[in-house]
Amino acid sequence: MVELKLLAVSYGDTKPPCYTSAYNWFRQFRESNFNPMVLVKKPSTRPRGKQLCKATHIIIRDHINTLYLQRTHPNIKSLHAFIKAFIENENKARMAYTSNAIDIPSLSTVHRTIKNLNGYLLDFHHHGREYAAKTHKFGVKQAPLHTLLALVEGDSHLVDLELIDQNGNNLGRPWLFVLIELMTRCIIGWELSFTPPCAAKVLRAFRMALEVSIDGRPGGRMEELVLDNGMETANHTFQNIADLLGFKITYGPPGCPNVKAHVERFFGTLNTSLIHSIPGTTFSNPVQRGDYNSEKNACLTIEQLNEQFSNWVQNVYHESYHSGINQSPRMAWTAALAMQLPPERYSKDDVNALCRSLTYRKLANGRVRFSKISWTGPALAEIAHHLRSNQKALVYYDISDLSTVWVAHPDRPTELFEAFATEPGYQNHLSLFEHELVLAQLKEQHIAFNESTARQTLTEIHREIQQISEERKLISTSKKSQSSKAIKKTAVQKQTIQNTHNSLTPPLSNRIEVSTDTLEFTDDSENPSTYTVINLRDVRHE
Repeated sequence: MVELKLLAVSYGDTKPPCYTSAYNWFRQFRESNFNPMVLVKKPSTRPRGKQLCKATHIIIRDHINTLYLQRTHPNIKSLHAFIKAFIENENKARMAYTSNAIDIPSLSTVHRTIKNLNGYLLDFHHHGREYAAKTHKFGVKQAPLHTLLALVEGDSHLVDLELIDQNGNNLGRPWLFVLIELMTRCIIGWELSFTPPCAAKVLRAFRMALEVSIDGRPGGRMEELVLDNGMETANHTFQNIADLLGFKITYGPPGCPNVKAHVERFFGTLNTSLIHSIPGTTFSNPVQRGDYNSEKNACLTIEQLNEQFSNWVQNVYHESYHSGINQSPRMAWTAALAMQLPPERYSKDDVNALCRSLTYRKLANGRVRFSKISWTGPALAEIAHHLRSNQKALVYYDISDLSTVWVAHPDRPTELFEAFATEPGYQNHLSLFEHELVLAQLKEQHIAFNESTARQTLTEIHREIQQISEERKLISTSKKSQSSKAIKKTAVQKQTIQNTHNSLTPPLSNRIEVSTDTLEFTDDSENPSTYTVINLRDVRHE
């Protein structure tokens, strides 16, 4: 190797052969009986691509800019035809003063040029700014949190699991709402039922987070809560609770699930770790499900699923290593508690009082009634006796559970008396949101309200909501799969292509003029890229 370096210096070779190359040359020389011809490099037998002139590349880029990078654009085959026709006309015009013709590119060359374009650039011009930003997502790392419960995320999720009732009848898929504490990734509250996303569902999970826990479950009053900007959170009751407790509610913009990336990631962990291994799972999409019959294999009730989910959260998820925090959520929670005061938590009675809404109603026959359902209790008759003419009683109700209300005389508002549902089969664990859906559907069908009809209508509403959610999920999946395929030309696009073709085939007497310096995209002033080109008139005489 020392001799090789000395020879390289004497010959001025800046890239001398390495040890392996010298060894291989010597081996070949020795195996050929020291024939020096074996060291002569043989010409390559592989095909070498034809080198196109600069003018060809300029024309290709110009046509891509003016024709292909538009919302209505031709396909690549038509674009190649336009380029070919353009160069043929130019070559005919050049015959009068030069014999140097411009090379005509192949269809594969045009394909490769477009393939090398930036994906964001193509989506920006073909589908618009919003689609391009949504397809090519990016984000910066979130600043580390140093205070427990400084930030909490909440979101709803349609569980990938079919459930049954006590008699084995299929009930469909339940909805899950969770609250996740971002510093430790602990789940501090959840609500799992057939109730669709609504303010009552959020309120149930919020109660779990606030109430004092005997078993040491993580929870407490948060400083900021990030939620969807949907109907389930746009509720005055929940906003009033936030104002009373002194925490901030932040609503994420519509169509931006990445705002709550941590809770979305939790749903993925839940599916892969628990839900997709339970008989009756629907998996994440029809492709994963295949021919698996989810309804036939369903075996769990909603009560059993709640029990299994609670066990999984407390004993599996909270105790497992989390790569985002480099420890388990339980260890992170314990370490954070050691560095600060315990979070604020409240008794069950205080939380119930905090979450109640108020209305004014008259009492009759020992009952209080509103929204076409009623409650009764032993103290209601006496309260009604002490009410003056046209005076109404105070009625406190919970929008997440209409099984019970609390009634008080307006002169003694602190004396609350409990009243119970007159139709417990329908009202128990019924949210106000579900009841309003039932009333709306019965009104459309011109059916009078009664307990039996309401129960059947409530079941139908749950199934319809699940079907709507599944259809939206399928539509979203279909759009993603179609985005990679060529978009079919509409009649307007075909007419645009024909008009463009006519404009690009001028008479022989015309000369082409390509703009100097740059070819800029013509979509708008905020275009993300340009091409640097040269003047074709300077290339003609090369």
